[in-house]
Amino acid sequence: MTKKERSHNILIVEDDQSSSAMLKGLLENSGYSVVDIVSSGEEAVRKALSSRPDIILMDISLRGAVDGIDACGKIKERADIPVIYLTINADDAIIQRAKKTMPYGYILKPYNKNMLTSTLEMAFYKIESEKKLKESEQRNQEILKAI
Repeated sequence: MTKKERSHNILIVEDDQSSSAMLKGLLENSGYSVVDIVSSGEEAVRKALSSRPDIILMDISLRGAVDGIDACGKIKERADIPVIYLTINADDAIIQRAKKTMPYGYILKPYNKNMLTSTLEMAFYKIESEKKLKESEQRNQEILKAI
């Protein structure tokens, strides 16, 4: 996929300024659009619901009382916005909690450009496939009702 084809909007949720700046640069150099960078779970929920990004890159350890997993749960209660976790945390208990939020990926830091962009492309492919499946199911329901 070329840079021009990648104009997806991404929300970065990361409490480390240098990591978020590096991630933003990497994404923009790869053709993605970063809608914002927030550093707490509370901000993540507010920003995700107001800006409706195509996907969220979410750290698990964040500033404030709400971690990335809880923020993801709150976002998913109100909106269908996919999340990919970017974290240093590989603890089994954390992974089990994260799985319950149905993430589109779980990338361990340190990551590289290829790892990040390939995970994003797979996530966007899955999102598009799910959208087409829903549309097909709706058409089939309409056909059944017409019969």
